[in-house]
Amino acid sequence: IDIRRTRKYRECPLLQNPPVQTTLLLLEGLETFGRTGNNLIELLHSLQFARDHDAVVGVMMGSWPMHLITDMWMAIQDDDIAAWRVFMERAFCIRTFDSLEETEQYKKVIHMETRDLFMYRNKGPLNQYIEFQGHIIRTLFRSYNNGIGLNMRKQPVKDMCSVLNAIFGNEQH
Repeated sequence: IDIRRTRKYRECPLLQNPPVQTTLLLLEGLETFGRTGNNLIELLHSLQFARDHDAVVGVMMGSWPMHLITDMWMAIQDDDIAAWRVFMERAFCIRTFDSLEETEQYKKVIHMETRDLFMYRNKGPLNQYIEFQGHIIRTLFRSYNNGIGLNMRKQPVKDMCSVLNAIFGNEQH
């Protein structure tokens, strides 16, 4: 079932459309509503909003979602930002941008405050919402940081599990 869902959500049909026919939800800047937990919800809701409104999520390089993702998951390997961008775009069916000028070719660009993303509520069937959100969370955790690679600030990442080891120790049973 997991493999079928992964295939289903990785098809990204909207990314095949020309930008002039595509609506873009643009995530940019560094200001967020709250801390890491809220930011994760904001990211999940942005992907859901785009899905619900036939839009593509566009993410500015260096913006809050990039910091959130690379701090805990999907570290940049071998300082290869180009390969990392391809990986990100395929994993989440998003587009990454270096400048706002790149977004001008899109039919419509939606800007939302992170607080509004946090408060967004899906109006579709609950089972479809759960399935899609579960897919995103599984995608993140398939690539959790293990202490190898760099975050968006080009700093070495930590092992995501180091907090658990600090609390419970390294004992394995």
